[in-house]
Amino acid sequence: MKILQKSLCFIKLVTLLSDKLDELITASDDIAVSFEFRFSTFTLEQFLYHLRMCSADLISAEIIELCLSTTQITLFFKLFDSQVKRTASQIGNIQRQWNRYDFRHYFPPEQYTRLDGAINILSTTYDNVLETTSRLRLFAGVPDNLPDIPPSKPHFNRYVIKTDEPGQLHALLIRYKLIHSNTRPETTAYIFYGIGSPSSWQPVTWLETVADLSYFVDMFFGISDQRNKWRTAHDSFCDKRRHKFNYNSLRGKQYNYLSNHSSETLRIIDHIRRELK
Repeated sequence: MKILQKSLCFIKLVTLLSDKLDELITASDDIAVSFEFRFSTFTLEQFLYHLRMCSADLISAEIIELCLSTTQITLFFKLFDSQVKRTASQIGNIQRQWNRYDFRHYFPPEQYTRLDGAINILSTTYDNVLETTSRLRLFAGVPDNLPDIPPSKPHFNRYVIKTDEPGQLHALLIRYKLIHSNTRPETTAYIFYGIGSPSSWQPVTWLETVADLSYFVDMFFGISDQRNKWRTAHDSFCDKRRHKFNYNSLRGKQYNYLSNHSSETLRIIDHIRRELK
């Protein structure tokens, strides 16, 4: 599958610059003009270098290649349109901030001039890519103004080994009073496995402690969702009062259950795991 390296890099550069200008105008003290990305820090010079590597021609070539290789052309343009709206909004924010505020005192004259040029490059690159994709859309016969993709609902990605596992897990959680008895099987199938329709999504009421939930999440989704399991748990579960579980508590309670294997609830969760094998 084609990877949109230059396209994604351009999108990230737009986001970084939009956020940085917002930060500069709201900061009470002087702050360093650098760009934080994951575990790296870009200087202004590095930012400008990466921008030069993301030309409109390279981005357009990536998009054309992916478009020509996809079998779901309408979905492709739906996804493309949703990203275009976000990027257009961010470029508009950059231009408004740059024209409204005087940023000369944040940058040496030469850097200010180069950044001013970079903002023009961002806008021109966006316009040129949009022109290319408009021709591509016309060639593919895809109309403008496609309906927006409905926002996705959070879910885990546990792999189904046996076809009856989703229903069995749902029944066991209710039998042992870990989730509310009125929880629909369609809801747990979607949240735990990503099976079915997002329309069945609603937070699952967890009837035990946050430490027990942390153990359940770690044991059932620790492999399939290693990177996002706590965020998904925070979004997908609630307590008896319909309040979300605190994200940091979910992560922190992991260490509590490691030293508390005598808990009856932990033994029940282990028993459920064995039942599913």
